[in-house]
Amino acid sequence: MAQQLEPSTATVGDATAECDVRDLGKKGAIATGVPFLDHMVDQLQSHGQLGVTLRCRLGDRWVEPKRDYATGALRDRRHDADVVRACGQALGKALARVAAARTVRGGPTRFCCPLDEAYTLATVDLTGPKTSDVKLEPYGIASSRKGGRRWVGTYRTALTPKFWAAVSSGLGSVSLERRRGDNAHHVLESSFKAFARCLRVALDGGPPPPPPKADTPRRAARTRATKETTIEVRVDLDAPYAKADAPGGPMAAWTGDAQTPTMLKASIKETPRLQTGLPLLDTVLDGFAKAANVAIVVRCVGDLHIDDHHSAEDVAISLGQCLGEALGDKAGLRRMAWAERSIDGATVRAVLDLSNRPHVHSNLNLDEEYLGWDDRATNDAPDPGPIGDAVGEALTCEMLAHAFESLAVEARCTLHLDATRDSGAPGHTL
Repeated sequence: MAQQLEPSTATVGDATAECDVRDLGKKGAIATGVPFLDHMVDQLQSHGQLGVTLRCRLGDRWVEPKRDYATGALRDRRHDADVVRACGQALGKALARVAAARTVRGGPTRFCCPLDEAYTLATVDLTGPKTSDVKLEPYGIASSRKGGRRWVGTYRTALTPKFWAAVSSGLGSVSLERRRGDNAHHVLESSFKAFARCLRVALDGGPPPPPPKADTPRRAARTRATKETTIEVRVDLDAPYAKADAPGGPMAAWTGDAQTPTMLKASIKETPRLQTGLPLLDTVLDGFAKAANVAIVVRCVGDLHIDDHHSAEDVAISLGQCLGEALGDKAGLRRMAWAERSIDGATVRAVLDLSNRPHVHSNLNLDEEYLGWDDRATNDAPDPGPIGDAVGEALTCEMLAHAFESLAVEARCTLHLDATRDSGAPGHTL
């Protein structure tokens, strides 16, 4: 039988904390004496797959779960700093025990976690110096105070760096960077979630393998016809990516009553899977399908003689609905993920949460009205670029942004697009 270890303890001033952490263990009770801090530490259980038991006492009195040591008052909270630091030190020591029992890789591990309008970048190095770097201010923008809100519940936001300094003193290097966030609760919660998932990856030596294929096919299809567009969309999350279908290929074998010219041609010639009428939108969707290695077919005939609006919007809506349906209840999925891609002078980070809480935030600097066109010419009309020679063939910057928004909203996910590097060179958005 494995030896039962004593809880890790720490005493700061009048506060003493005890903490026990079990890797992949059952959920424990958390009673720091500051309920919001309890809620934050609990994220290590939900998102780090750790069983955490943490309690704090002042003098001889242990704080009860779901109780504030000062009975919820914002005055006479002279023990706040001691409680936060003692709990952080005890937690850091207990986490270090878990790390010592695993073969962890050296070097930093990063993870980005979104929560509605907020997202935080966490970096953990279990073999690095025991230091912390916390850049989360301002805690919300509703307050005009420098640094944002001072309180979330009975938790002092100014003590956040002290808590993480205490954790890192036992665990290793911890860095938390607020990339976005207008709501103080969201900023703090996204930082704890990011730390929890980052720590999990560091403990496991890398991200978990993809889950096994679902027992039932993860597919969806949509057909819709309005006075502006006729659209057919098919998604199969368990089928591999392909740019086009061979004559009579599996994705060309359409079912249903509608028999469009595109469907009929698919039986005798190779058929591109993405035909929206907007070449740049085809390129974007093809890149998405290729990176995800999923089968996506989109065919659209729209009123491009007017402009690109209806085609881009309706394609994104239909595709988002198909993705949401194909994902099903999302049980067993790796809910959060992030990725970066660099091309020439630009680096873009995508941060995704299959949260059922639709939200989109983007800072892509789309400086061309028609993407791929040079509208910096001296005359009023832009010079045609490599994507489209006529209005309706070229995709406008606002419709690319709107397409991302419509896609995420219909798929019911949180999506952040973050341009972390941008040379600003002409045509960089393409």
